[in-house]
Amino acid sequence: MAKITGSKIIEELETIEVHQNIIDKVRNRLELLKEKNFKIVLSLAGGAAKGVVGNAAFLYFLDRYDMMHYFEEVWGVSAGSMVGGAYLAGVSINKLMGIIASVRLRDFIPISISMPFPTNRINDFFGAILPVENFKDLNKSFYVLATNYTPEHQSIDIFHTGDLADAITASITLPHIFTPFQMDGNVYFDGGLVENTPNKSVLRNHKKQSDKRRMSIISTCFGKADLKPNDGNPISNLINTLAYYRYRLQLEQNEYVRSQPGCYQLMFNFEINNITKLQFNKMGPEIVPAYGQLLDKLSYICEKDAWNIDY
Repeated sequence: MAKITGSKIIEELETIEVHQNIIDKVRNRLELLKEKNFKIVLSLAGGAAKGVVGNAAFLYFLDRYDMMHYFEEVWGVSAGSMVGGAYLAGVSINKLMGIIASVRLRDFIPISISMPFPTNRINDFFGAILPVENFKDLNKSFYVLATNYTPEHQSIDIFHTGDLADAITASITLPHIFTPFQMDGNVYFDGGLVENTPNKSVLRNHKKQSDKRRMSIISTCFGKADLKPNDGNPISNLINTLAYYRYRLQLEQNEYVRSQPGCYQLMFNFEINNITKLQFNKMGPEIVPAYGQLLDKLSYICEKDAWNIDY
């Protein structure tokens, strides 16, 4: 079977019928939030290969129907920082799909050596594909989360300035699979260890800016509601366990954010079951069903007029 290409992905996405009613209702909702002086934030979650797929499908929808301009800020962690950073750096949706379709696992992981894998290939990969090097050159305000790690304490650091490839690399270094990324005297691991969908950090930053507007966070998630039994594979067991606890933590964080006055949060939780989190070389074909899943969720939300839920 011929390898899927970025052009083929776009062709398949363009054949999927999107009811004009959904497009109009989503756009009208965003227009209403702007009219009511809400700050609208897009939050792209971690999820490794699954996160790349779902976040790419979401960005495709927003880009195709010209809705990205409603979002004042974009936040990303792990896979969300990868996809969001590339898009905001000027990588077109067509080119982004091509990169996703052609990426190989060895672009990130030197298969010939044992775990934990070094992060230099990740850093080199993003240094090569990003059209710009620095946050200041992005076409929209972008924030990346990474876990500042010591054996005694783990906390979130927010990157908004400096080298973009470094921030993305810091954000995706999953412990035990990758070596920690060291920068400015600090040791960093995957931001999803603490906050796999940015929302509490978004809220804290909003308050820090003394911004009196209400805020609406529209976000993705790639969590697991159930803890899978041990299958004998230490890597998959680690990833499944992390995914479960990240998701439970995420739901708690969502509830906290929604409890704050003037803060609304809509989270799309994707179920991408045909690839594992490390199958970066098999992402391309999965974007099409992920896009269909997003449209189904949007249809439900528009029908129920439900804009402050986990779905």
